[in-house]
Amino acid sequence: MYKRILVALDATRPGDWRGILPEAVAQARAFGATLHLLTVVPEFRSALVAEFFPRDFEENAIGRARDELQSLADSFVPPDVACECRVAHGRVVESILEAGEAVRADLLVMGISPRDHDQWVPTSPMLRLGQGFRGSVLCVRLPELDGPDD
Repeated sequence: MYKRILVALDATRPGDWRGILPEAVAQARAFGATLHLLTVVPEFRSALVAEFFPRDFEENAIGRARDELQSLADSFVPPDVACECRVAHGRVVESILEAGEAVRADLLVMGISPRDHDQWVPTSPMLRLGQGFRGSVLCVRLPELDGPDD
């Protein structure tokens, strides 16, 4: 049923990928699909904000994100599951939709944090992704965490 699964992750938040990756791997195994792991590095929109960071901050952030995502793939995606890693730079929702188009994904797997469970409103990014993605969307409910490293 699914051939290309886009997995939207925040590689810096272990609680996110610990909840999302096992489900994505299970879907990939069930359908013999390829996983496309994606993380998005947000862009600076204001010159006022950008002037507080070193010139190469965004480039370094993209490089770190790429390394973190590849490390996650190497550590938590089994060798029998085909996997590719992608790092996007820009607005999160638009970047996820663009990546979905680029890889022709037919399933998007993403997490919904406990704070978002009751906030399904038209302006929410979750709803915009659900409406804009051309394939199916699987939202994995993430557990409540005690701290940033849980």
